[in-house]
Amino acid sequence: MVDGATSEFSEALQAIAAGDLTHRVDTAYRGRFADLKGAINAAVDRLSSTVKTIQLTSADVGLAAREINMGADDLSKRTEDQASSLEETAATTEELAASVKATAQASRQAA
Repeated sequence: MVDGATSEFSEALQAIAAGDLTHRVDTAYRGRFADLKGAINAAVDRLSSTVKTIQLTSADVGLAAREINMGADDLSKRTEDQASSLEETAATTEELAASVKATAQASRQAA
């Protein structure tokens, strides 16, 4: 019984160490071996749950990063458009100022 239990527990722990979070101790035990079986299976369940949570959180972070990137790209485009519009407004204002100046000079000469 002891050899069989220690072999099964060792096998379970080796599987967990190798990344297999599906491996469980299935044999029915009594006493301290039952406690150890429960602890091993509970640890695997908790590790598996933690890994799933990390995977979901990682996916959420990736999605948020893509959304932030899209927002930054959109902001950059709008900033470029605004700068272009501002340049056009400045050019139009300069043309208007030159036209007003020319009109003022023509008015002085006509007077």
